[in-house]
Formats: sequence, structure tokens, C-alpha cells
Amino acid sequence: MSMIGYNTRLNGLQLVSRSIFDTMTKDSGTLYIIQDTDKISIALGNLRIPFFSILTQAEYDSIETPDENTLYLIREAQT
Repeated sequence: MSMIGYNTRLNGLQLVSRSIFDTMTKDSGTLYIIQDTDKISIALGNLRIPFFSILTQAEYDSIETPDENTLYLIREAQT
């Protein structure tokens, strides 16, 4: 995969459910986006990046104890 002349050395990008990801054979050059209920995580082959959750600032502020293993991405609230 190439981005404006830069070779990322990726073979591709694949969106999968967590149940499929957990049972499939992974390609070390594929970036996987793993959907699990209301969260997603990313893996490059078997190298898993922790869950992250996309929410508004108000939604984040309402979390009593944020999960230390989750990366929270704050999006603009829809009006």
C-alpha cells in the first residue's frame, strides 16, 4: 500500500468483528480494524493496539472512572 509515494509496507486494511479476528489467521502486513460492540481496536497482524472509543466531551465527562486500557477520542457533538 502506498500513500503519496511513501511505501507503508502494508498489504491491506480489513474491517472484521472481534469473533472473526480472534479465530482467523492474521497477515503481518495487514492492518485490522476490529469492531467489538461500541468499541473498536486496531491490530497490525497479531500486534494488537488497545481499544479506543469515540465519544463527545459530555459523554466522556459522564464516565465515573475512565478505563485505563482505552484510548478515548473526543468528537464534536452533533447539533
